[in-house]
Amino acid sequence: MRAGLDFHPPAGSLMRRFYIPRMVQIEILSGPDTGKVLDLGPGTHTIGRAKTNDLVLALDSVSGQHLEIQIEASGLLRFKDLGSTNGTWTGGVQVKDGEWFPGSELRVGDCSLRHLDSSAVATTSPGASATDDAGDDVHRRAREAAMSDKKKGGPLTMVLGVVLISGAAGAAWWTFGGGGSGGEEGKGTAGKAGSGGTAVVSFDAIDNYGSFEEPEVWTLPKGVSLESGLVQNESGRNEIRLSKSFPMDDGALEISATVAGMSVRPVLSWGEDDAQEVVLGSWEAQDLSKGSSTLPLPANAKWFQISLILNGNGSLSNLSVQSAAGAPTKASTPFGSALSSGANLFLTGPLGDLLIVRGQGGIWSASDHGMTFTPSGESTLAVSASEALSQSGSFLILGDGGPVGNARGVRVDQSPGLLIGDSSQRFMLRFESPATVLGGQEAASFLVLTPVTLLWDLREVITDAARLTQEINRAARSGEVRNLLASTARLLRELPLDEVKVQEALLLSRNAIEAGRQDFSNLQLRASGALFVGAIAQLDGLNQQVLELAARFPGTNIAGEAKELSAVLESALGDLRSENEAQAKQYRTRVQSALATTYPVLSAWIKKEAN
Repeated sequence: MRAGLDFHPPAGSLMRRFYIPRMVQIEILSGPDTGKVLDLGPGTHTIGRAKTNDLVLALDSVSGQHLEIQIEASGLLRFKDLGSTNGTWTGGVQVKDGEWFPGSELRVGDCSLRHLDSSAVATTSPGASATDDAGDDVHRRAREAAMSDKKKGGPLTMVLGVVLISGAAGAAWWTFGGGGSGGEEGKGTAGKAGSGGTAVVSFDAIDNYGSFEEPEVWTLPKGVSLESGLVQNESGRNEIRLSKSFPMDDGALEISATVAGMSVRPVLSWGEDDAQEVVLGSWEAQDLSKGSSTLPLPANAKWFQISLILNGNGSLSNLSVQSAAGAPTKASTPFGSALSSGANLFLTGPLGDLLIVRGQGGIWSASDHGMTFTPSGESTLAVSASEALSQSGSFLILGDGGPVGNARGVRVDQSPGLLIGDSSQRFMLRFESPATVLGGQEAASFLVLTPVTLLWDLREVITDAARLTQEINRAARSGEVRNLLASTARLLRELPLDEVKVQEALLLSRNAIEAGRQDFSNLQLRASGALFVGAIAQLDGLNQQVLELAARFPGTNIAGEAKELSAVLESALGDLRSENEAQAKQYRTRVQSALATTYPVLSAWIKKEAN
């Protein structure tokens, strides 16, 4: 945040003031000294945890020397953060220096302070005019509004309105900046309104930081540069973030920008706490490369933050965020409400927030037992659970072999969905077509090509799981191992709702597999004996038993090893049969040779019959 509004009388002005200094009063609003009021006279004073300060705040969140305030004889009070650890804040925005206006508050660490008095009484000299008095009154009211946390459009919109006032008797310049005579002019477009020559500066909802003229307020990762108001993304996916929060005054935000060569997806996070420290959720607006996008936010949003996801090699400039009218679509649920806006969804219950989904490229609609997301082409969704829901239950990515906990670096291919929460409050996302899910610290994300169903009424799912459990028990009793393993695999992959039932199914499967491994060991032993003696009939029978064992345990190590043993047996059988055939042929040749010598007539007849 820049410094506050400064008043600079022009050369030759008829405005003259005689100030009668008096003590400035600073009230402590929180902490161990709540209610204490400190009187400070003109001069420089320090505030901090160390005992050497003029105002000592015994809080760990306050730095040793946290804040410096300077009181001028005219009554003007300025502040400067001394490089504190936790910063100095006003209206939810971190500030470094500026003017501290009467009636406004500053927060240092976890302690809030209020400036109670203007610290000076002004008496107009005989040469001062009524116009001078009016201008001074406007100056006073504008300064107070500038530090108010009830202003519209954020901390920089304190100059939205009159910034240049001229009258018949003289003129006064209001500058937005650091207090020099030149001052830095407010961002935006200025124009004159009316015959009085009033200049107006307008700011958007993010105080024109989208002009990218102040790179220090943007967090830029490697691969992204900002120069001369132009953001350049070299390649790949990167995210830039504006390191400020802004008041949410209307129901929606309209976002636009000049984009070339890449996609730009705005992500808007919001909260409702006055300290602007707790983010309740994040939603995603449509790709700005396709034009402007309007995103309604939940009605409880008091402030918002913005980040931009850049994808591709391209540039971005002229980002604008304007307040707009609008509200998310609301649907009633058995536990609270569901708010949706495009691909974004926000579920709340009686105890607070539950589930947040952000994305783009589709729309949510209510169904009998939950919500259904219908994508428009290729869509992306990111699902996150509230802290309360995550702590009470689990966040599982379903997949072959059983669910996997959501965490950074986790990847599950061919996943059928997600399972979030516990038995008291549980949600299931089912993918019509399996998807690759990427885990994250806050959210699990996936590409969507076919509809996704979000279920909060899991009665049918629980019934399916119970039926599947019964089938597993029946197959175990009847020795139908193939059905037992297939049903257990489905229970683990799609319906792991009851951990006890899952463990029981796994135990039955392990017992069946152990029995199968014992059967395989016996077949191996018998096969080695048959191979040693070269018993073709015995080897042939063993091979059939090995193949049957492999068919009973599909997808297991037993099946793989059994198929390998079958290949060995078939090779041995082939060799033995070839060897026996060669020996039989050789024997026939010797017999025919002997007959030809001793019994030529008989030998000729045999050859004739053989042909």
